[in-house]
Amino acid sequence: MSPDPARPGVGRRVILAGLAAAAIGIGTGSLYLLGRRSGALKTRVIDPVSQASTGGILRYDFGKVWFGNVTLNPRLPVGTRLILRLGEKLSEDGRIDRTPPGTVRYHETEVTVSGHPIRPPLTAADLRGMEDYGRAVMPFRYVEIENTGQKLEPFPLSLEASVDKSYTRTGKINFSGAGDISVQLNRLMELGLHTMEATSFMGIFVDGDRERLAYEADCFINQLGWYVATADPTVPRRTLKALLAKPTWPSEWMVHMIFIAWADYRMTGDKDYLASIINRLEIFSLAQFIDDSGLVTTSTEALNKDFVKSVGADYLEDIVDWPRAERDGYEMVPYNTVVNAFVFEGQRRLAELYAALGRDRQAEECRKTADGLRRAIIDKLIDPQDGVFVDGLGSSHKSAHASFIPLSFGLTPPDRIPQAISHIASRIKANENGFPCSVYAAQYLLDGLFEAGEGELALQLMLNPGRRGWLNMLDAHNATVTHEAWDLAFKENIDWTHAWGAAFLNVLQRRVLGVRALQPGWHEWTLQPSLPETLSIDAAVPTPMGLIRIKLDGDARRYFIDSPAGAKFIEPADGFGSWQLASLNYHS
Repeated sequence: MSPDPARPGVGRRVILAGLAAAAIGIGTGSLYLLGRRSGALKTRVIDPVSQASTGGILRYDFGKVWFGNVTLNPRLPVGTRLILRLGEKLSEDGRIDRTPPGTVRYHETEVTVSGHPIRPPLTAADLRGMEDYGRAVMPFRYVEIENTGQKLEPFPLSLEASVDKSYTRTGKINFSGAGDISVQLNRLMELGLHTMEATSFMGIFVDGDRERLAYEADCFINQLGWYVATADPTVPRRTLKALLAKPTWPSEWMVHMIFIAWADYRMTGDKDYLASIINRLEIFSLAQFIDDSGLVTTSTEALNKDFVKSVGADYLEDIVDWPRAERDGYEMVPYNTVVNAFVFEGQRRLAELYAALGRDRQAEECRKTADGLRRAIIDKLIDPQDGVFVDGLGSSHKSAHASFIPLSFGLTPPDRIPQAISHIASRIKANENGFPCSVYAAQYLLDGLFEAGEGELALQLMLNPGRRGWLNMLDAHNATVTHEAWDLAFKENIDWTHAWGAAFLNVLQRRVLGVRALQPGWHEWTLQPSLPETLSIDAAVPTPMGLIRIKLDGDARRYFIDSPAGAKFIEPADGFGSWQLASLNYHS
C-alpha cells in the first residue's frame, strides 16, 4: 500500500517512510505511541541451507527471506577487506540481482576483518521502525562475499532475524491426497506461515519493507493469518493502538478498525479489552456519512473535513482496491457500492460488540442502521435488468468488486446470487482466469465465493497458475514471503514482503478446513469443510485454551477431533454431509 503523494496532508507518513525519518530522528515507534519495550522482539539465528565458493566468491542461501542482518566470522588475516552483498532475488546467472525490480532489496557494503564477529552496516532506511530496539534490519535471503584478488573458502556465517517474541508457530494445516492439489496447498501454507513470522520484525503489523507503516486493511488480513499460526493477541492489539492514534486515508479501511476489534473479540473473548477501545471505534464506522438518500457518501466536504480533523487522518477518500489498476475498471462515483457494503458490515459487527458489553441501546441502533443501509443498497445499487450490482448510484458499470464485496457480507439477495456468481466468473475469465482484483481484495472475493457455496471455484482460483495468483509468486519468483501484488506487471514499485498478500492462509483454515468459533474465546466451535472428495487434512488450530487437533480422512469421509475441555465441538445444525465423526476427545 502506498500513500498518494499528490494528496495534501500526506507528508508526515511519506517522510517517515523514507530516509528522512532516520535523519531527523523521528521513528514510526514514536509516531504510533506504541510504548513498546526493547524486549518485544527476539532474535532467531538462521544457518545457511547451502553455501558454495564459485570463482572464489562465497555464496550463501538461507532458504527464506528474513528481516535481519548477517554475522560473519571469517578465518582471514586481520585487515582483509571484503565486499559483502545481501539481496532478496537472484538473477538468471545465479548471482544476487544488483538491480532488482520495484523495491525488492539489494545492499552492498565493505567490511574489514578485525578478528571479531562482523555485523555489517545497513542503510539509514533499515533503522525505520526499529529505533526503539536499536537495530537496523533489511529483508534478504542471499549473501555474497568476495575479496578482489583472493579466492575465498567458506567460513561460518549466520543470519540474525528479528521477529516478535510472542510468535511461536503452533498452528498448522497439512494436506494430503487429491493429487497435486495437496502439494500446492501445502506450499501455500508454508508461504503464509513464514510470512507471518518474518514480517513481525517491528512488533506490529506493517505493510512491507518499502514503507514500514501500519494500514488497517493490511492489519486485518495479517491478523487473520496470524491467528492461523498462534492465538497471540499482542501484535494485533499493538497495531490497532497505532492505527487508532494515527489512521490512514481510505474510507473502507477506517471500517477495518471495527473488523480488527471484532476479530480480537472472537478469538479472545476479552470484554475488558473491548470495553477499553469501543468508544473510539464508533467514529470509524462512517455511519455519520449516511445522508437522506439512505446511502453513504464520503464526498460531503464539510463532513469529510470534520472527520479527518477529529481522527487525525491525512485525508479521507474511497479506495475500493489498490493499486488503482486492480479495480477492474471500477467507476468511482460519490455513492460507492463497495464503501456502502463495508459500512453495512461495520454496523453489523459493531452491533455484536456493543451487545457483548451489554450496551443494548447502541447495539440496536447499529442493527437499525445496518438494516436501513441494506434496504437502500439493494433498492438503489442493483441493476433491475440483470440483477447485478453496479459500481454505485448513477453508474452502469459492473466491476467484479461491486459483486463480490456485497456477496462476502451477505448483502446479495438470495435470488440474485446466481447472477452475481456468473458475473464474477466472467470477470475472472477476463483477467487471465486469475483474480480480477488485488491480493488485498482477494480476501473478500474468496469469502464471497465460499459464502455462496462456490468452494470449488474458489479453490480453482486460489490455485490458478497464471500471473494473477499465488502460484505465480511461488513458481515465477521463488517467493518465501508474500508479495505486495500479483506481479511486477501490476505494480511497478512492488516489494516482496507484504503480509496483506497472504489472505489464502486464513481462508484455508476458515473455509477449506472450515473451522470457526461459535462463541467468543472458542468456548464453542464448529467444523464445516469445503474440500475435494479425496483431500485429507491434519490440522492444529490455536485457541486461547490450547490447540484443537482435527484430522479429516477424505477417502473414508471420517473426522477425528481432540479439543481442549473448555472448547466444546458443536456439529453444524444442517448436518455434516457425508462426513462421519470417528472420535471426539476432550483433554484438560
